[in-house]
Amino acid sequence: MAKVLIGTDGSDASTAAAEKALQLLGKSHQFLILEAVHVPVPLAVGSLGGGVPYALPPSPELLLEASKAVMVEAEADIAALSHRLGVNARLVAEPGGAADVIRRLVEENAIDLVVVGSHGKGLASRVMLGSVSHDVLKDLPCPVLVVPVGS
Repeated sequence: MAKVLIGTDGSDASTAAAEKALQLLGKSHQFLILEAVHVPVPLAVGSLGGGVPYALPPSPELLLEASKAVMVEAEADIAALSHRLGVNARLVAEPGGAADVIRRLVEENAIDLVVVGSHGKGLASRVMLGSVSHDVLKDLPCPVLVVPVGS
């Protein structure tokens, strides 16, 4: 029985990737479903005299509130995915960059296989924004199954 980490971002593409992976692998494995969460930083924006824009950093309370809301949504996403896949999985929602969180969890949990989807971004998007699937392929100590959109 392998330990399989399924990375998701809550999108239809990542759900389809997870479903395809289960078709290929079967359900007799230990699954960890991960959503790495980017917590937005809410700013108070306004304009000074003469139309000069400004942005104020958020209060610690506002940051905490934003963080909690995003984490609750991520936890609901991965619970729904686990239910849809019909697997009993360990569910993890964590703040941070997806590739970094995946790397850490692979090491901490002795993961045997990582499954991620590919959104099929064009070259320009990959160069500007990067790609989680590309980032995890570079240096994980285990195999990575990248499921392209539409597979």
